Amino acid sequence: MDAHAPPRGVAGEARVRLAQPAAARSLHSAAGAGDCRQLARLLRRSRNLDDCGHWGTPPLHLAAFSGHADAVALLLGAGARVNAKDYARMTPLHRAVAAGQSEVVALLLRNGAKVNRRCKEGRSPLHVAAADHRKASLARMLLDEGADEWLGDKEGITPLRLAEVSGNEALQHPWLRRRGLFLWRRAIE
Repeated sequence: MDAHAPPRGVAGEARVRLAQPAAARSLHSAAGAGDCRQLARLLRRSRNLDDCGHWGTPPLHLAAFSGHADAVALLLGAGARVNAKDYARMTPLHRAVAAGQSEVVALLLRNGAKVNRRCKEGRSPLHVAAADHRKASLARMLLDEGADEWLGDKEGITPLRLAEVSGNEALQHPWLRRRGLFLWRRAIE
């Protein structure tokens, strides 16, 4: 497969790549790679720091997912929106939690990231943390910042239910677990 060929759609048809200036592509690349020197240079002439680019993801999301706390701080300092959404309506906090980037999660929270923002499926960052037993410390961090453990997604599934299924002990207080399971069952009946 040609590395420069456009991505293929469902039935094999070529999808159209949106036009994007080279500087914006470089901004995304520098953010994803954590190249702060290049990022600082590009930020001096970039206008839209929340540009989703042709893949639908802003630079801040790329830096957050990749765990580049210095790049995240640089982007936030330059005016990138801490609660911007990508193609899946996920915030940088969703992406950092998904990748298990605790330092970046803490940085985003200190800079005003909303813990109960929902993605396209109606899931909050706490849903993301609760679904993976290895992210118990991130779930605790989100709960400490006011994340709603009762918030159901589009199917009515709460972070409590996801924690029960995944074995995530951060949300497994016996009373909460019973109540979460009860609420989840009631939502699908």
